[in-house]
Amino acid sequence: MNNQFTIQSAEDSEGISSNEALKRVGGFGRYQYVSMVVSILGLLCDSLYLFSIPFFTVSPALLCKNSSGFYESCPYTREYICANRIHYKYDAPEDYNFATEFDLLCKTSANAWLSSIIFIGCVPGFIIFGFLGDIVGRISMIWISIALNVLIMISMLLLPLSLNMIIAATCLIGFSTTGLAFSPFSLIFEAIPDNYVVIVGAILNVIFASSQLIVAFLSFCRFSWRLDCLIIMAVFFLLLGLTFILKEPPKYELSKKRLDKVIESFKYIARINKAEWNPDWEIEMPKSIEGEEGKLTELFTSSLYLRRHILNVIIITACGMIYYGIIMNSPNVGNSPALNATFNAIAEIIGYVVGGFLIKQFSYFACIAGGITLAGITLLLSDLFTTAGLSTLAGLLMYIGRFGNSISYGTVIIGSDVLFPPKMRNTAYSTGFGIAAIGEACVTHMIGSRYTTMVDVCYFVMAVLGLISTFLLYNCLLYTSDAADDMQCVDLGGRR
Repeated sequence: MNNQFTIQSAEDSEGISSNEALKRVGGFGRYQYVSMVVSILGLLCDSLYLFSIPFFTVSPALLCKNSSGFYESCPYTREYICANRIHYKYDAPEDYNFATEFDLLCKTSANAWLSSIIFIGCVPGFIIFGFLGDIVGRISMIWISIALNVLIMISMLLLPLSLNMIIAATCLIGFSTTGLAFSPFSLIFEAIPDNYVVIVGAILNVIFASSQLIVAFLSFCRFSWRLDCLIIMAVFFLLLGLTFILKEPPKYELSKKRLDKVIESFKYIARINKAEWNPDWEIEMPKSIEGEEGKLTELFTSSLYLRRHILNVIIITACGMIYYGIIMNSPNVGNSPALNATFNAIAEIIGYVVGGFLIKQFSYFACIAGGITLAGITLLLSDLFTTAGLSTLAGLLMYIGRFGNSISYGTVIIGSDVLFPPKMRNTAYSTGFGIAAIGEACVTHMIGSRYTTMVDVCYFVMAVLGLISTFLLYNCLLYTSDAADDMQCVDLGGRR
């Protein structure tokens, strides 16, 4: 078989699109299933430690001495214990989590830093890994992220630790896991036909949410935080082994105009899927990549992509602050932390599933705007009811907010396949996530510091952002698209 292969402009060529070429080399075959597993493992590696933070920092049940000198369930609040220096001990093993190992009950500042420091590490991580992911490739970012994370976790397991070392290590993990935050989505989206994107995106979002159930189970079983790290490392090594089966996806290589790599990628996928590759096929070059030679500059020089990028940052920031505000605040809303995490995960999973269905029925814009508005308003009410002592109603509203936010968050991720071409996709979304991480760090720090009034203010801001986003999306002020019919600005009457 020779290496004849041509790529022509979509306006001049009567060839096939890269989407059609993927269908001809197997559609969703064995190669795509392996890519799917790699993406799932990548998201698990990204999420497991992050979702463990609330469990690592929450204080378990306390035991206080009674008048007879025996320990029993402590009747005092945390504030009373800390103010009056009441003697207590934790009803858990010493190495259960950071709170028991470093006695964090009265160390409000340390709690705040442990809750927020991972997001501070994420800020430069998102920007660096996102940019390099578009320049070097998706798989390379996964390898670098695995190496850094394993090195940090081995150090945490083997070296004598202090509280400051744990805070520093958590910051570094926040930096290094960002290589796994968006690359797994790009890796699979750019290797499958377009008609699979919504269902695959919904499945990946559900898997991401399901990792909270794993963390909640480990917390319920009262395992040591070190065992959690060992489990995460095992997933890292499994992920590493599977990445060697894959190549950079063909849509990415085509977007970068690496013609020899495009041939290699398509032929490799055809071989794994046991399909036939025809060297005489002519592949159309999408209009979205007919600009500069694989450069990222269009993200900032093109008014279309710049408008999308600006609004994406607003939406991702609003969704991210709500999302991690709920996660870090869940131990404060009645019930056990494990039970709250389970209910939150279920609400999130349902939101992703419903969002995937609604995308097909309505527009991407309706899902984003409607979901974030529902989340902002219900979470504001939830926090107000928590302050009023109505914890059951507050918890219910929190789960509804999580549901609405998940519709928006999931839609933003799935929409990445249409809004930006592969050559700038990781950069566009990672810079958005990087800016969002600043807000996430502020919210989680406030929650860790127990500044409840400031948390109320944050949720109010999120509700307002949701309403503003609804207005912007509905009126097409920023979010215009010519990439696909279902991404067009459509009003309720169906007019464009």
